Amino acid sequence: MKRILQFGLFLAIVFTSCKTSPERTEKTLREYNFVAGTQTIGAGSQYKFTEKPVLIETAERILAMGSNILKISLNPVLQDTETPESFRQASPLTLASQEATIKALLDMDFTYNLLWVTTPQVDWTDGMSEKELDMEYQSIRELVEYFRTHFRGSGKKFYVGHWEGDWLLLGNFSWTQERIDPERIQGMIDWYNIRQKAVDDAVNAAVSDVEVFHYLELNRVIPAMRNGADRIVNKVLPYVDVDYVSYSSWESTIEDLSEKGYDYQELKNTLFSALDQIEKNMKVKDRVKGKRVFIGEYGFPESDGFYPEKQAYCSLNVMKAGIEWGCPFILYWEIYDNEGRGFWMIDKDNAERPVYKVHQAFCEEMKAYVRSSVESKRHVPDVVEFRNRAIRVISELQNNLIAR
Repeated sequence: MKRILQFGLFLAIVFTSCKTSPERTEKTLREYNFVAGTQTIGAGSQYKFTEKPVLIETAERILAMGSNILKISLNPVLQDTETPESFRQASPLTLASQEATIKALLDMDFTYNLLWVTTPQVDWTDGMSEKELDMEYQSIRELVEYFRTHFRGSGKKFYVGHWEGDWLLLGNFSWTQERIDPERIQGMIDWYNIRQKAVDDAVNAAVSDVEVFHYLELNRVIPAMRNGADRIVNKVLPYVDVDYVSYSSWESTIEDLSEKGYDYQELKNTLFSALDQIEKNMKVKDRVKGKRVFIGEYGFPESDGFYPEKQAYCSLNVMKAGIEWGCPFILYWEIYDNEGRGFWMIDKDNAERPVYKVHQAFCEEMKAYVRSSVESKRHVPDVVEFRNRAIRVISELQNNLIAR
């Protein structure tokens, strides 16, 4: 009898030790990258619903969707309508550390924070002077040091980047221009490299659980692939040492497709071709593990005939293709419409569109999957396990849309 009791006590100890504490489970869920998300940039130019700053209002809606990913702009001159005049030419550090709305936003419960960041008075388009190189370096380094110090203990991750770089490189919105001034190309190369050096130096200078990365965003890969046109992917990317590349993927997910994103195989083939070309031209970066190209923008506006269910279905196609390829983020444009064209997850009548609801359902299903794995197996799903489960979940969500 004594031996039976001892054995029972042993089994109870083993069972208890195998269980994961609720705190540890919640920490895992908070820090896990669920890949699919959205952004709030230029929000409020069309509508809002509360007295809160629109960035806070929209961020709360993103959290309610279940996402732990946030993408915003630290370029208030162009993007935000509510930033006080005194901050309109502020440095990135001043905005992040002193502007009340941005401070509150960065304190919210987002693990992955992607930021458009520029330094006032720095213009790389005519080449970077020594003064501009120093200004850019100091601006980015002090921002990174602030993130790693102020948010220490939070496990947050910050990604310092910018808006569609090929339009910046061209200096216009031409679809046909092929050649670009070499001085302008070199200026962009120098700009990226000094920003990367600032990030690397700040990261290497002190220990912190807060990770900070640097990314460039490109948006016109197909002209370089088809015609050899001068674009970031072939004239800039091979000469810079960036951590990540964001692909604003309109050309591969809607513009260049006969079915405008509805046919999965067509979308997948075009998108994979662009993503592969980007990856092929990137330098190796030892400190960053896994795939380093993500989808920074895609979307399907109602004004172009994407009725609610079709908008959601096509978005799920992009999510499925991006996850299958291995993109670390896939970000829908955007939570509120900023152009009056129906780029929205939540519309001007405060209705959650199907595209919002499928993102919410995806987050719920994937969180339940990760939670179950952690609690029952003490195992955090790796990227392959996540991908396989996510693709099944997306297919089920698409079938539910078709069945309506």
